[in-house]
Amino acid sequence: MAGALLCGGLAVCQTVTGLGAMVHDAWHFPGMVMATPGGLGPARPDDATLLPGALGTGVDMEQVSSREGGHDMFGAPLRQAVRDGAVRPAQLQAMGMHVLASFYMAGSLDHPPAFTPAHAAASPPVADTLVSDVEAEGAVLLQNENRVLPFDPALGPVLVLVRAPMRHAADLLADELRHAGLGVSVVVAADGANAPGTLPPATAQAARTLVLSGTDADNRMISTLADLGGHVVVVLTGDDPDRQMPWLDMVDSVVQAWAWRDAHARPLAALLSGQQEFSGHLPVTLTGGFYPPGMVDADYRAFERAHVAPLFPFGYGLSARGHLTLSDLHVVREGTHLNASFSVTNPDGTAVRAIPQLYVSPSSDQAAPRRLAAWRSIMVAPGHTLRLTLPVSLRLLAQWNAPAANWAVAAGDYAFSLGFSSVMLVRHADVRLPAMHLPAALDMAAD
Repeated sequence: MAGALLCGGLAVCQTVTGLGAMVHDAWHFPGMVMATPGGLGPARPDDATLLPGALGTGVDMEQVSSREGGHDMFGAPLRQAVRDGAVRPAQLQAMGMHVLASFYMAGSLDHPPAFTPAHAAASPPVADTLVSDVEAEGAVLLQNENRVLPFDPALGPVLVLVRAPMRHAADLLADELRHAGLGVSVVVAADGANAPGTLPPATAQAARTLVLSGTDADNRMISTLADLGGHVVVVLTGDDPDRQMPWLDMVDSVVQAWAWRDAHARPLAALLSGQQEFSGHLPVTLTGGFYPPGMVDADYRAFERAHVAPLFPFGYGLSARGHLTLSDLHVVREGTHLNASFSVTNPDGTAVRAIPQLYVSPSSDQAAPRRLAAWRSIMVAPGHTLRLTLPVSLRLLAQWNAPAANWAVAAGDYAFSLGFSSVMLVRHADVRLPAMHLPAALDMAAD
């Protein structure tokens, strides 16, 4: 839900069956799929033969780290694969269009970052890169009681509390927060038999404390800290959707930063200090470790079938600056596709970015649950109203008809719901559809 989509390295990306078709056909996302550093492992002579398999899943670009010894799968191996005919020119053209679309959506074409010569004197790296933007837009603000975030320098210093393994990351984050004008100090909670309930003395005097937490092992420490009465912000640095949060009602703010790494201290600091707005929304359901009886996964549709609200639903995400309102939802059919139009209003005094989401429920005689049909990331200026139209593929309402090798849409009423998560749905519209048969999707890799 940002300028680009990230997956965990070429070796990981190629294990996701139908990645490209899902992103571009089902989600109507025009931007690129970018693999994080790591490639396909150490450089090998047969890299050119390994690359087509990764590209065939839908990867458009690889983020290369200088620590990989210059091993760039999209350099010499890609050129060799093109010469050998393993990667076709039409595929390269499609990849290039996806990359350009991401730069366009991120604003890099209209407002390119300043050029810094390689021989320039030592200075902080440029912060407004596409990768930093993607990392920042992926962080999700889950809770912000008392508007503790963004941190206001006028309200005094911030104490950063971590376990010893997170000390280096905490120091980097503290440096970036200091560059933003905040007074910051870092303390480490001791390990040992009494560590979960024992806090450094400095926490007793801190008015605002930021905790970097990776696992449930920190829960008792966070609860003990919250009992001291100061304002507490918890940044979750792990990817576990079942992360328990028994302290949720005791702390002020919670940020899901995923597998946060040292290199991303700057975008995280920009969010915490208010230099950049929170705009991320959850791509998964955060269950808090609680499942209804018989449920075996955390899919948002499984919670919908069980009529149970999860701790934080799929698509959820807050803004620290304001909120948007949705109105006037209309859905109409035009041939073999649908158009959903609605208005988005910003009643607040600052610009707000959010992601309106459209969900569809099939006719009552079908067993399928509600599912995401379309979405759009938008920025709305203060006091303005935008009118948006989102296309919806009728294949999202269909079932695969194997004998005829096509998609079959059952006749009946379909309910469309609009909101800012899979459960926060505030506008609704119904559409009656006739029985229809749609052709199978075309192969994206074809010339």
